[in-house]
Amino acid sequence: MLLQTHSLAGPYPHQPCEEAMLQVERINQWAFVGEMCIHGSLSGVDNTVSSRGAAVVFKKNEEGPASVTPLTGFPKLPLLVDTQQSRSTSVQLQKVITMRDHHPRLTEILLDGIGQISAAALEIISPPYPTDHYQAEVIRALGPLIRVNHGLLVSLGVSHPRIERVCQLVDHAQIGWTKLTGAGDGGCAIALFQPEAPREEFEDLVQTLATEALKTNEIALGADGVGVLWPAMFYTNGVTGRKFQDIDLERFENAVDAQEIEQLVGVKATECREGWSFWRHTLD
Repeated sequence: MLLQTHSLAGPYPHQPCEEAMLQVERINQWAFVGEMCIHGSLSGVDNTVSSRGAAVVFKKNEEGPASVTPLTGFPKLPLLVDTQQSRSTSVQLQKVITMRDHHPRLTEILLDGIGQISAAALEIISPPYPTDHYQAEVIRALGPLIRVNHGLLVSLGVSHPRIERVCQLVDHAQIGWTKLTGAGDGGCAIALFQPEAPREEFEDLVQTLATEALKTNEIALGADGVGVLWPAMFYTNGVTGRKFQDIDLERFENAVDAQEIEQLVGVKATECREGWSFWRHTLD
């Protein structure tokens, strides 16, 4: 929407870092408003990392706004499992609040443990990156922390039998570590696999998960942030080279069906499309 109202600059090659940061922050703020409409009160970390890309360290401060520190060297990590179990972030937050009200000391210990795990993980993935085997070394070090983190979240009451089933299947295969992600009580779990795990065992696990209606996606945490299928404008080849034209309101409204809209904006892009373009201010 911001692109269609000409409220954003770029993304384009060699865009100045300061300008790219300004555009990303504008997107981030609007995304945060949308998140609030859906989930109510929330941290803002999801929209921030989605906008900026790579990964961030998000920390609430007792005074002033939360701090967000980019991690541009974050290793790419695999596999997301969707339990296809609906859940509500606000309901999960209320569970933790209720537990804190009834057992404040215990809840504080659990939350402090999660904070210490985050600090330990940050130390593992922070530069310098001294060896060619950095990715494998990081995965082996993060794995046990992921397992402990999930256990603490279970103790806070925010897991779900479907998530526990994912953990059980991954543990049984003995090829990785699993934890819930997001609000819990359904939603998704992330599985981090041992670097030496055979591909065949990974594929066998995916098939087993599928038999229990658990959807899997191979993903890359730490990838690019917000981008557009460029052009959100389209081009034609002319005598002077490529010419860009806005997909304006008239062109959009004249599309006869969803398929034509997808073709217009570049879904299932053909050879005349350039593909995705990103504001890469945190990744340079």
